[in-house]
Amino acid sequence: MKKNPDFGIANYQTGHYIYQDNLLTLAARIRPAEIPGSYLYEFLLINNGISPIPMNYYNDILTMTYENKIHSLGKLTKLREYPTSLEPEESQLIVFQLDGVFSTVVYQIKELVFKMGDKRYVLQRNPDAYWRDKESIF
Repeated sequence: MKKNPDFGIANYQTGHYIYQDNLLTLAARIRPAEIPGSYLYEFLLINNGISPIPMNYYNDILTMTYENKIHSLGKLTKLREYPTSLEPEESQLIVFQLDGVFSTVVYQIKELVFKMGDKRYVLQRNPDAYWRDKESIF
């Protein structure tokens, strides 16, 4: 099986969820985890602006909504790997774990919300992304 290319600035458009404005691009790609039935979100932040963007390991949170309830995703990226700021034209990949109870609905999540500081960014589903065969998750 061919390994997927690394997720980065050059191919963020392949993300399953995307948010973009003149200061920031956010993209999330679903990847199967090593444990069968588990999934990861590779979450890419790109600073499009001219100033550093402050980041905080403990306060930067990725959430999803399912059945009208908000669920936080567990951050697998370690504290020592997490920057305190993102410089202009730089990117950072953060990995989040999707709780196993959601493994059968991973492809039904309509949007993700990333909370960074006092701002919330809504990442919408990317209809142009390659959505894996849903059969493989059952």
